[in-house]
Amino acid sequence: MKKLERITFKNILFFAKHGAFQEERTLGQRFALDLTLFFDASKAIENDDLKETVDYENIFNEVFDLVTNQKHHLIETLADKIARLILANHKIVKEVIVCLRKPNAPVNGIFDYIEVEVRRKSEDIFKFGE
Repeated sequence: MKKLERITFKNILFFAKHGAFQEERTLGQRFALDLTLFFDASKAIENDDLKETVDYENIFNEVFDLVTNQKHHLIETLADKIARLILANHKIVKEVIVCLRKPNAPVNGIFDYIEVEVRRKSEDIFKFGE
C-alpha cells in the first residue's frame, strides 16, 4: 500500500442551526470543524499538477454549504454527512477524519466544547445508514 499524504483544515468556524432542541435549530449557534484528509498525491507531486490532488477550496465550499444549509439533531449525524460528502465527491481522498465541536452545547457545566470525531474510509462510505 502506498503512503498517503495528509491535508488538514483546522478550526473552520460556522454559524449553523443544528441541535437536539428546537431553539438550537431556530436560533443557531457556532460550530468549529477540523478535517483531516488522507490521499495519494504521488501523481500530483510527480506532475506538479493541481488537478491531481485535493481541491481544498472546493471541499471547503461543499462543507460550508452542507453545514449552513441543513439542520440535524445530532452533531454525530452532521459529522458523518461531512465525511461521506468528501469521500463521495473527491475520489482521491481515501480516508477522512471529521472533528466537529459545539462550544455552546446546552449542558449545565463549564467546558470549552463538546466534540465528536468520525473516521471514514472510501471503501466504507456506503456501509453506514443505508
